[in-house]
Amino acid sequence: MLAYGITGYEEPSIAEDNYCIMRLMIDKQYQNRGYGREAMKKILEFIRTFPAGPAHYCWIPYKSENVAAKRLYESFGFRDNGEVFNYESITVLCL
Repeated sequence: MLAYGITGYEEPSIAEDNYCIMRLMIDKQYQNRGYGREAMKKILEFIRTFPAGPAHYCWIPYKSENVAAKRLYESFGFRDNGEVFNYESITVLCL
């Protein structure tokens, strides 16, 4: 799920006027086949067209124990900003 400038909810400091990939999930039986990497590539290509308006960042919340997700996000240039929101770490990519 992709969002832009979420309103009406509590949100991390990075949320305003930036894109959020709320969830990127690949069914367990299809993991480790490159589907997550390809999906992220396509999602970021789309976000960089700025379909909902201009932004400086894209952010993703993830469970800190999900090492595979962290590695995937970091491979695309995402970096944790030190914020934890709703028990999830926030990782951010400069667009």
